[in-house]
Amino acid sequence: MEVKLSHTLRDYVTTIHKLERRNVWAQTRQIAERLGVTDAAVTQAVNRLSEMQYVRHRKYKGVQLTPKGRRIAIEMIRHHRLLETFLFEILKMPWDMIHDEAEKLQAYISPEFERRIDALLGHPRFDPHGTPIPGPDGEMEPVSYQPLLEVAEVGQRFILQRVSDRDPKLLRYLEDLKLTLGTELEVVEIHPFDGPIIVSANGQRHVLGRQLARRIFVVPVTSASQAPASRSDQS
Repeated sequence: MEVKLSHTLRDYVTTIHKLERRNVWAQTRQIAERLGVTDAAVTQAVNRLSEMQYVRHRKYKGVQLTPKGRRIAIEMIRHHRLLETFLFEILKMPWDMIHDEAEKLQAYISPEFERRIDALLGHPRFDPHGTPIPGPDGEMEPVSYQPLLEVAEVGQRFILQRVSDRDPKLLRYLEDLKLTLGTELEVVEIHPFDGPIIVSANGQRHVLGRQLARRIFVVPVTSASQAPASRSDQS
């Protein structure tokens, strides 16, 4: 009989999943930094997960999820993004607060609670930051968005489709500028030598630094049919 993972170990699995998507193998120090724990605590948790066949651990390489571990990670991601959508649409929480709240709750909801939230929300495909929500089968909506920094050309128009949710200050700043999901942007100027990108949106011009332009994701206006709804559409 399979042993049920504790909430703490589920957090480890989700963290490893996020890290290995970037580096293939997650490092002990990276896991410790993400979770705010000691390297010794990570080692103990990884050993336990390895015994339960949720991860592979290779000396000098790091940690990698097994297919069994990846299923748990996708389940937690689905919980997280459904909770973000519930907090945003039903409880009307600001989009800069919902990530942290969902992070606290994601390991605690039951399959029945998950199904009821999904049905209440109308089976959403994207969360409030524009990121795809895995379906019950683990499959996610394909996306074509790219960072504005990588695709910007003067005169081109884009739809803002996704925003990184890792920095609440960034989200509050974009909210103040009214640069929310579904907003149409036109690139007006691109300054050389790592200078800013100037865009026009909602009749206003905005100066976007390169760091910010790297963290907002867009699609060309002509291919925006799959873009998630804007905040005004979701409210």
